[in-house]
Amino acid sequence: NSGNMNRQTFYYHFQDIYDVVKWIFREDFSSQLAFCEDETIEEWIDAAIEILQENRAFYKRVLESVSREAVIQGMAPIIAAQIEQRLQVYETDEFVKRFIIRSICHYILDVIENRDVIKREKIITTVYGIKGLLINCQ
Repeated sequence: NSGNMNRQTFYYHFQDIYDVVKWIFREDFSSQLAFCEDETIEEWIDAAIEILQENRAFYKRVLESVSREAVIQGMAPIIAAQIEQRLQVYETDEFVKRFIIRSICHYILDVIENRDVIKREKIITTVYGIKGLLINCQ
């Protein structure tokens, strides 16, 4: 009871400890990677890489605690905002957008799980390839 919160109050806000972990992840990830108009796509990618590298242990523990799908559900809206705003692909087929957003989420989670080295140039080249794909689908 060190935080002046009893169990009943806690469970009013969260179903269980896994719900808390998902909330912390969602809040942490979204606050650090939210869309900012003054930022270029390259700057956003650099920030994302830095955050993933600095917090890899935390994100890996999240993946061990909750389902991959739950993590993707938390990440997808943030990635979607980046894709739509930065690449300006509002008219693209929803299936294609959803496929690409989920692919990016899976890539990020694979990097976290496998401790892959994050290669900035490869990511930027891929993002511009995705942009071309999305534009062709409009």
